[in-house]
Amino acid sequence: MSREPFGPMCALLLAIAAGRVAAQPPDGPIDSRLQPWFHLTVEEAAARLENPACARILTDFRDVAGRTLALKLEATGLDASAYARSVAFRAGRGVGLCQSGRIFMLTTIAGRVVWVCEAQYYRKEREEPEVAIGLVIHEVLHTLGLGENPPSSEEITAHVMARCPAVAAPSRIALISR
Repeated sequence: MSREPFGPMCALLLAIAAGRVAAQPPDGPIDSRLQPWFHLTVEEAAARLENPACARILTDFRDVAGRTLALKLEATGLDASAYARSVAFRAGRGVGLCQSGRIFMLTTIAGRVVWVCEAQYYRKEREEPEVAIGLVIHEVLHTLGLGENPPSSEEITAHVMARCPAVAAPSRIALISR
């Protein structure tokens, strides 16, 4: 089992928030440059958010202003799974922060674009598909305003993994982990 650090994500998220990465306007939910099966990962993450136990994660965490993520979600008019499907996932090619080799995905706090650091993320998806799905949910939480430190990136991912277990058949997870 791979144990790559999630900690550097915090510094990178702060760099993005400081404007070191230009925002790209979404042209659709999932960038066509991402692997064709990436949409399955997003679908699995969205399906998990349909489970009331997993959706409670939105009341477990608060945004930087102290509001629950559930309140932030309510303002969008979408349920958790529809919101996850609406987040724009973009290939991180050319995003300097992806070049560190230790970052899987990154976004700005309360932004609607998640950058996928493809080489690292696809490796994680192959080695630990459950964690890869958890990382999608983790980033969706950041788009709703969840900051880091506290809680640490590791704490967020661990909480997601505990709250949002698999709801799909193992064969679907195998498809995701190509």
